[in-house]
Amino acid sequence: MTIVYQKTLAEFYEDQAAGIVADMLAGAGHESSSRGSAQYRAWENSLVFMESMLKGAKVSGDCGVLIEYRLPSTSRRVDFIVTGHDVKGDPNFVIIELKQWSWADVVREKPGIVVANVAGSRNEETNHPCYQAWSYKVFLENMLNTVEEHHLQAHACAYMHNYPYKGFEVDPLAADPNHELVRDTPLFGQYDRRELGDFVSQYVGRGDGEAIMELLADGKIVPGKGLVDAVSGMFDEVSPRSFTLIDEQKLAYETVMDAVRTTPVNDKHCVIIAGGPGTGKSVVAMSALVAILREFRNNEKRRNVRFVSPTSSFRIAMVEMLTSGCTNKKEKARRNALAKNLFCGSMGFFTPSPADPKVNGFTENYYHCLLCDESHRLHSYQNMYRGTNQIEDIIQAACVSVFFVDDNQALRPNDIGSVASIEKAAQKYSAKISRVDLAAQFRCRGAEGFLNWLAVVLGLADADTAGNAQGWDKESFDFDVVDTPEEVIAFVNAKNKAADDEAPIAGQSIISGARLLAGYAWPWTKEENSHGEVADVDLGSVKLPWNNRASSYKWAVDPDTKERNEVGCVHTSQGLEFDWVGVFIGKDLRYDPEKKILYADLKNYFDTGGKNGLGKTPAERAKNLLPYVCRCYRVLLSRGVRGARVYCCDPNLAAYLKAELAKAQNLKVSE
Repeated sequence: MTIVYQKTLAEFYEDQAAGIVADMLAGAGHESSSRGSAQYRAWENSLVFMESMLKGAKVSGDCGVLIEYRLPSTSRRVDFIVTGHDVKGDPNFVIIELKQWSWADVVREKPGIVVANVAGSRNEETNHPCYQAWSYKVFLENMLNTVEEHHLQAHACAYMHNYPYKGFEVDPLAADPNHELVRDTPLFGQYDRRELGDFVSQYVGRGDGEAIMELLADGKIVPGKGLVDAVSGMFDEVSPRSFTLIDEQKLAYETVMDAVRTTPVNDKHCVIIAGGPGTGKSVVAMSALVAILREFRNNEKRRNVRFVSPTSSFRIAMVEMLTSGCTNKKEKARRNALAKNLFCGSMGFFTPSPADPKVNGFTENYYHCLLCDESHRLHSYQNMYRGTNQIEDIIQAACVSVFFVDDNQALRPNDIGSVASIEKAAQKYSAKISRVDLAAQFRCRGAEGFLNWLAVVLGLADADTAGNAQGWDKESFDFDVVDTPEEVIAFVNAKNKAADDEAPIAGQSIISGARLLAGYAWPWTKEENSHGEVADVDLGSVKLPWNNRASSYKWAVDPDTKERNEVGCVHTSQGLEFDWVGVFIGKDLRYDPEKKILYADLKNYFDTGGKNGLGKTPAERAKNLLPYVCRCYRVLLSRGVRGARVYCCDPNLAAYLKAELAKAQNLKVSE
């Protein structure tokens, strides 16, 4: 466990008197030049309030203190924890989320969200401090093995020591939709130092918290039995409509489960599940996740499993799918907080460096199984990533590493996830390799012919695909190239109005309704554009906003975004499935009718990360960009399960696609 500060309360007081705690937390290393940093000033200010509160409450000096307690495989850090015993002699720990804010306001339509001056220069939406504290409590209760094994009781609160809190019954931060949240996880403000002291003292006042502190520090992050039972129940509610295994999906699932059952705890087995869009990779991954938890409920080592994905929006959508069996908002929020502890990004599995104790990382075989969906988006380089190869990170961190991959969905030069690169990494770690190829298509209404046709017209087809691209059942999967962007918008809006009438499709985990999608052919305004105020997607006769930044990761599952006609990008939709999509192909992809070739227009391509590593000359860069742009539109055009409409900004490209579409046969499937 990565913890910046871990001592008894008496030692904390001594270190405060010496003026070294803020140095340790801010990473100052006792250099006076660092003491002017915003991080140092924030900690210095908060620590004064915490010291005064704890002394005033006469909390025992042999309580434990943990500061900057970082939760593994997440970016989350618990500000302050006090450990000890209550008057009954029961072991407890209190989580305190600290905030410097002097002002904040509630967002009425978004439970657990407030508006505050987060960055010191602008107001923006962020998590309610009480929600943060509560989510940390839920995580530790359900994921830290020593909490469950030693019957430690967790409590949480938020301390906004500069905020003039008016009380539970009056203050807007405690009003609906957060009334029950603040009742469960209390908020303390500028004038509530004594009340906070009473709250802390109630649970840890008898002290003797050093052993509890050690249990929190030395515990292992493993799904608890209560979490296993809860997630199993959620899965049972939604599995008949969202996670039913069909055809090769069953073989892939059993291959994963056999590897989990038979791989010794000190050996390695790498399973590769390869398949194109709509072959059910995510269905297999989710089914395996729950099955592992269930089968090994009483085996702490083998139930240590996570669902990994490099894409935040995809992880959020999967959690939403898992919890979609509940309609009560409060209960769904509770389920969501539980389930998301099993889902994580791909940046945190590298081997930690002894030289940097603040950095998370995992020793070899820390997990028994890591299920990595969307593996084609794994990186060699990423902002804030401390490792060098995310494929190798995952293989070294787990006994059984499972990669769900499609070589034709890598979208940037630094996307390194391919079957070949995974096999190479597995050989480096002497891992046994198993592979299952998923061929049957369930996306696009099982219209394999459409997906093959799409690969051919975009220049992404291999010989087998090209030989099976004559057509599809056009009534089953409704696709067309239209002449105006307004037609695409009207199509999507009409489908959203009728979304509730659509019956689910077997073998799929589908987000209801329709969405607008586009390639990176338009810039994305950063300033004053948190909620999609700027209509960046300029289609000539109509301008639309990109998916808003405030809820970008949740865009795909946020019903409000449909009302505003926000346009999603490939990074907020890859891996997801909608009933219908409307796609705008920008001027980043064009067609030359004389040479009869597709080409990429570099000056109309605005994904900054996607431009790195393409080459030195403009011609070389444009040539190397083409497959990535074509893959992007292949991903976008295959997000719809029932059908799609597409508008092309380049008239020559529109004419080319229409001509190719006219050649495709209507292969009516007999009833």
